[in-house]
Amino acid sequence: MNINIPYLKPVIYSIFAVALYLCTLFTISYIFKFAISRFDFSNINDLWIEFIEPSVYLTFILVLLLVNVRKEGFLIKKNISLKTVVIVLLLAISYRVFEDPIFRINLIFEGFDKPEIFASANSLMVNLIRAVNIIILASVFEELLFRKTILNLFKKEGVRFGILFSSFLFAIIHIKNPYFSYSTLITAFIFSIIASMIYMKYNLLYSILFHIFYNSIWYALKLNSELYWTTLEYLNFDYRYWIIYGLGTSFFVLLIWKLLPNFYKLGIISNSK
Repeated sequence: MNINIPYLKPVIYSIFAVALYLCTLFTISYIFKFAISRFDFSNINDLWIEFIEPSVYLTFILVLLLVNVRKEGFLIKKNISLKTVVIVLLLAISYRVFEDPIFRINLIFEGFDKPEIFASANSLMVNLIRAVNIIILASVFEELLFRKTILNLFKKEGVRFGILFSSFLFAIIHIKNPYFSYSTLITAFIFSIIASMIYMKYNLLYSILFHIFYNSIWYALKLNSELYWTTLEYLNFDYRYWIIYGLGTSFFVLLIWKLLPNFYKLGIISNSK
């Protein structure tokens, strides 16, 4: 008996791809930590630990590039538009403004309490490796996996469902983030939908740039957390904070509105994407 369940095959392939990545990352990390606990690695520079995740990212990037290039040839076939780059940059900035109250919901309702901030003891090289990992490698890998690979699996069955399902998986993998919270699930899900809309409207290059711009903002705020929290303490969620939020959110909505016509007309993803 042949039972046809909509989206079954792409859903299974998508889950398998994400599970393979997570299993690989966790296995390598576990093996490394187990080896450190069993043997004396005191003479090994801690800097090498920073290369674990970048190595996994780089490996998967190469595999995904080989798979997609073999199918479609060179992935980015259009000239770069400076106007679109600016739009994507402004979208990343305005989205970070839009999502800020979601991260600070407890402080908004329970009163501001500035967390204790410790000065980073990381060396310049460690910060540089983490910057390349978070800003470049993570952005490229996640866009290749969730947009170019997983979203394309749904191009015949239903792209709208594919956007929602791939965004759900995108949010789930961020559970491994040491700064994970329930707010992260919400913001990561929304972020993925926006990246998918950019991918559909423009192409892979601009969804990668959107991801890079956003991660750059995130990492810059992390490195300058004292300045961020001091500013937040000064604003204290009063009218000034909400004026800034209102302006940023209005700009964010206008940019999203530019993508909506394409979102409602979703069909089969063009190979030129």
